[in-house]
Amino acid sequence: MTAKERFIEIYNQNITREGADKLLDFLLNGSDFFTAPASTRYHGAHEGGLLAHSLNVYDCLVDILNRPRMKELYGIEYPEESIAIAALLHDVGKPFCKIRDNNSYAHPQEGARIATEILQRLKAPKKVILHTARLIENHMYDFNCQTKESKLRRYLVANADILPDLLLVKQADFSACMDDCSLAPTCARWQTLLKKMKLSI
Repeated sequence: MTAKERFIEIYNQNITREGADKLLDFLLNGSDFFTAPASTRYHGAHEGGLLAHSLNVYDCLVDILNRPRMKELYGIEYPEESIAIAALLHDVGKPFCKIRDNNSYAHPQEGARIATEILQRLKAPKKVILHTARLIENHMYDFNCQTKESKLRRYLVANADILPDLLLVKQADFSACMDDCSLAPTCARWQTLLKKMKLSI
């Protein structure tokens, strides 16, 4: 099975609401999602790299959520559709940014915009649309752990409602990029600061 065939299979198995076929048609025929590189210098810097990376993030996220402690200790469970949308579409803004800007720096913001439009077409609940868009828009925040602590503290408080999901997406993205299942540096930094702040998530 090719990466493209596997993406379509995962998509069709998990994203079934009305209009899902139109979104898949757009990804297949209205964009270069399946041929674009994931980056120009780092992970997936080759044709089809974005597709491969998106599938890797999906696999990592599913693996993380299937760990016994996630369900038994933390009680964390997510609908398969939410996992598929967040993982498969987290970098959906990259092809657009590459064409417009010749780089992907703004892909989280453009990805959130595109995901919002997509989910609105799918008639997803407003809560799901907003939540997914925020995850995509924020999945690269503090990626290099360079954000000043004072600013990061304010950010964590302002986004406390999405932090559990955002940390999962960031961890899956890191593991897929680096082929490394150890704790992502950003996640480690945030968890340490959250304990220091005594902010529960």
